Amino acid sequence: MPMSIAWPLSATFAGRYMYKIGSKLTAILGAVLIAFGGTWLLAVELDSPYWYFVGIMIVIGLGMGYATTPTTVLVQSAVGWQMRGAATASNTFTRSIGQTVGVAVFGTIFNNSLITFGKEHAAGGWSGGGNISDVLSSETINKLPASVLTTIHEGLAHGMHLVFILVFFIGVANLIATFFLPSHNKVMEHQKQVQH
Repeated sequence: MPMSIAWPLSATFAGRYMYKIGSKLTAILGAVLIAFGGTWLLAVELDSPYWYFVGIMIVIGLGMGYATTPTTVLVQSAVGWQMRGAATASNTFTRSIGQTVGVAVFGTIFNNSLITFGKEHAAGGWSGGGNISDVLSSETINKLPASVLTTIHEGLAHGMHLVFILVFFIGVANLIATFFLPSHNKVMEHQKQVQH
């Protein structure tokens, strides 16, 4: 919920002053916030307080809002009016593909980590089969010994930490990529050329 509130708020603010400070600078601000949120994810541990997660979601949500608005405008500004719909659709399609692939990659990393962790720490009692959701159901989890619960929590935390490491590197790569965006003046100049 905090991310879903922070994202549209920052997108609104980004739209308001993007032309004052420049679309590139606004996108860089968003990328910095995303990278900071990714860095903060690396600090999350099994006993981290709840406000960590709320803060991380707010920071990444703010970053996403500041990053998506100017990059959408940059894509639209790269083409003439007759191609803006196609450019916007291509941008949206690319984001959707990225989200789909990202979820698949994150899920694969998490599941493989969970299987490996289980095989290494279950003392031969687990072969990597079954569904972890069945074990985590309220009926089953209340019947498990404390040592097994601790191992499950550690395995889940280990898998999530590997995903967080990947999110950190994606955030840093995103930050580096934003420095290669065209400057605001170049965008405005190109926009005038495309309109004629």
